[in-house]
Amino acid sequence: MNKDTFRREARKIRDQMSRGTIVASSEALVSQLLTLPFLPAARVVAAYEPMHGEISPSSALERLSELARMSAHGHKVQVALPHITGVHEMEMRIVCADTGTDMSIDVDELDVVLVPGVAFSTQGDRLGYGKGFYDRFLTTLPPHVVTIGLTYDETLFDELPTEPHDRRVAYVVTPTRVIAGVS
Repeated sequence: MNKDTFRREARKIRDQMSRGTIVASSEALVSQLLTLPFLPAARVVAAYEPMHGEISPSSALERLSELARMSAHGHKVQVALPHITGVHEMEMRIVCADTGTDMSIDVDELDVVLVPGVAFSTQGDRLGYGKGFYDRFLTTLPPHVVTIGLTYDETLFDELPTEPHDRRVAYVVTPTRVIAGVS
């Protein structure tokens, strides 16, 4: 199957999920994601607002913030969200809770990037929406930034078609498992 066929099939799977399944899967994702031992030490996490039925990182981010505050270091987790800056480019921005303004953040300041996708493979390959925003963004990340693909069990495949510009994630997390060190 080619990318377009996989994309259609994965979106069909997501479209058939009930709202209850989406919410339950997003909640179950929290316990899996928080098994990653480095996550509570993260200070700046890039995330996303779910669209088209993507699994939501919101509950995981709330729990991570609680854990970070209670940790030995007692730090606050800043969340950066994607902002499209041009026809083919995006950057991450942090919203200041006090003022409501947002500011661009340098990729060197990121610790973790939670990566959305239409589907992922067990090797860490990601299938997005076909515009390449995340593939281009992932190439700008320094080696210390950990990338984690979030997906449903139903949209995790053994293999996905890839092209030379596609970028793998270091971890894939579903509501029932963590696949580590895949990139």
